[in-house]
Amino acid sequence: MHCILHLIRKGELEPAIRWTQKNYASIHSDVTDQESISDIQSSMKEDDLSRSTGDSGTRLPMASVRSSLANQLRELEFKLHRLQFIAYLQQRRLSEALAYARQHLSRFQRSQSKEIQQLMACFAFASRISQSPYASLFTSALCDDVMQSFRRCFWALLNLSDESPLYSVVACGTIALPHLIRATRLLAARESWSQCDELPVEIDLGKKYKYHSIFVCPVSREQSTESNPPYLLPCGHVLCKETVNRLPRGNARFKCPYCPSEQQVAACRQIHF
Repeated sequence: MHCILHLIRKGELEPAIRWTQKNYASIHSDVTDQESISDIQSSMKEDDLSRSTGDSGTRLPMASVRSSLANQLRELEFKLHRLQFIAYLQQRRLSEALAYARQHLSRFQRSQSKEIQQLMACFAFASRISQSPYASLFTSALCDDVMQSFRRCFWALLNLSDESPLYSVVACGTIALPHLIRATRLLAARESWSQCDELPVEIDLGKKYKYHSIFVCPVSREQSTESNPPYLLPCGHVLCKETVNRLPRGNARFKCPYCPSEQQVAACRQIHF
């Protein structure tokens, strides 16, 4: 399945569909998403930004996303409008470029003032852009950068990585393997580790590959697992399941280790991060 999703993320839809002709429904949504982004990127290459910015310059949906993604979307929105402005300049449609800047770039004045100043200075070199100090703004590299940003934000809005699952697995394995080999040699004499459901050492995969939170029980100091998940007490504190089961000691009630309130095991609920 990872190989199929890898093909989809790379835009290789035909071989991906051929591989799953008998079970196409399982990848239908992934194919539809990739078709959407491929169509939009094709339009961007042809200087048609109406599908990526909205026919009337509609703002990207930032109100309902987390702050880190909202910042990425805001930056992408500016890049898209900048690209459209540059397209007008390249076509010598100067009056339209100025009107577009007033309508869409003015709200970025505080956060992107330097970039906007450079764009406005391009008017002075409209007849010889390629020989101006701002010639770098009119290369294909700028469009490539926008498409990369668009792709990242597109998949992030779907709570997915812009990289294929196969690539992520290989990259994480490449980072972790040297640490695991060294740990295996050091702990070869310890029989208990091979039967644990956690790694013997903490491996930092970097911020890029941290997809979810990890809970460590404050009482037992154990990391939560599928068989020992985190449980929410009625008082609001969180402990691992095994810790919750140990605390009553034959009684239906037990005292929370972190506050004076009494709890009941039946009232505790498993939580998911």
